[in-house]
Order: sequence, then C-alpha cells, then structure tokens
Amino acid sequence: MVETRLVEQLREAGLKWTPQRELVCDVLDRAEDHPNAPEIHLMINERSEKSVALSTVYRILAEFEKKGLVQRREFGSQRARYEKCGGARHDHLIDTESGKVIGFENPAIEAQVKHIAEKAGFELVDYALNLYVVPRGKRSRRTGRPVRQRRSSTLR
Repeated sequence: MVETRLVEQLREAGLKWTPQRELVCDVLDRAEDHPNAPEIHLMINERSEKSVALSTVYRILAEFEKKGLVQRREFGSQRARYEKCGGARHDHLIDTESGKVIGFENPAIEAQVKHIAEKAGFELVDYALNLYVVPRGKRSRRTGRPVRQRRSSTLR
C-alpha cells in the first residue's frame, strides 16, 4: 500500500502500526466525502482481502480522533462522520434526503462571517457552517413548498 500523509501522522503520533489502522488510513485518504464508520467498514471489506470488524473500525477512529488525526463531525441525527485533520477550512452541504455530506469552500462567506464578528466587537476564532438541503425541485405534496427538516444549527 502507498505511504500516505495520514499514515505518516499515525507514526508521528506514536500509535502502534497495525494492518487494520493502515486500511482505515487508506480509506480516509481516498475519501472524497465524510464517511461514517459503517461506510469505512464497508469500503475496507470491499477493497481488501483482509476482513476488519466494525467494532475495530470504531475503536481505530476513536484513537485517531484522540490523537488529532481525524475530526469527528456530527450532522443532525445522522451517524458521526469523519474527515482527516489539516485540510483546507471548508463548510458543508448536508442532503437531508440521502445523508450525503458535501464540503465546499467560499471565501466570500468566510469574509462575511469575519466582518459580522468584527462589527459586533469580536475577533473570529472559528466557525462552522452546515447547510441542510434537499435536491432542487423537491417539494412537499401537502404545501407545495420546498421540503424542510428542522435541525439544530452548529454555529460556533
């Protein structure tokens, strides 16, 4: 398997090297979205001849989170999702129909959020923007309005 940045970070964090950790690292390095533990488990078992238990995937992700190698993300009532630490700052679109999480960057939004904080007399330290969306054109049969699901906002 090709040496990846997350694999290097794993070694630097002082975690014992195991084939199971390598497989989790490989899936996270290749992930284009924010997979949850069962999705990571499925990807490992589809790509590898070696079988890894779901409980092992959860344990490895908890270790990686504790060492600062991955970030656990909670999006409403969905299962926790994971992404590598150290990537570019980004926000999220969460499709409430499919559960898919799409990361996006928008410098104009970032500048506006910073401006809002400064105007209120604060210095922006960090923020999280999660937009809960439905596919364009999806409407309620009862009201004819776009479908909305109530979720708690996560603005830090």
